[in-house]
Order: sequence, then C-alpha cells, then structure tokens
Amino acid sequence: MIPPTNREVEVGGFWLDMPGVGECQDKETEYAERYCEMLPRLDLILWVIKADDRALSIDAKCYKQLIRPHLCEHNTPLLFVVNPIDKEPSREWNSASKSPGLQ
Repeated sequence: MIPPTNREVEVGGFWLDMPGVGECQDKETEYAERYCEMLPRLDLILWVIKADDRALSIDAKCYKQLIRPHLCEHNTPLLFVVNPIDKEPSREWNSASKSPGLQ
C-alpha cells in the first residue's frame, strides 16, 4: 500500500496527498477503502483534475460511489481544481451545450 504523504502547513494543518483515482487498476479496491477511511477525517476535499485528459469516467465513478454519499452525510467542502490549465488547448466555447467546442 502506498501511504499518503502528510505535509504540515504553517497554519497548523496538514495536506494529505492520496493516490490518484485510476492511478493503478490493480489497487482500485485498496484505494477506495483508503478513501472511505479518510473521508470522515477531512476538513476539505481538494480534487485535482488533469486539464489535458478528457477521460473522466473513472473520476465520475469515484465521485458517484464514494464522494457523493459522504457529502450527503457530512458538511465537508469539496473544491475541484483543474491543473495544468496552461496545457489545455484553446477552444471556442459552445454556448448551446455549455462546453468547449471541438476545435
């Protein structure tokens, strides 16, 4: 098991860096158990999404099965961060579908 990385912050808190969703298919069950174990102990969930990867089905599955049920029972803030946004190719915005265009 890959242990989370704790990073102490000057304000007296800790960052807990967990393995990424979909990082290792063989450890998916182990990671899900670890997420469920840690969720009740968190003050904030900071979820970093790769800007240059549109394959979000694993992220969506994790959100629906693990995170959303936790959020329904707890008042833990959830913040999504898109990184690295500077690598995302420029696209025109499709107002009808409210999404980036194909080009």
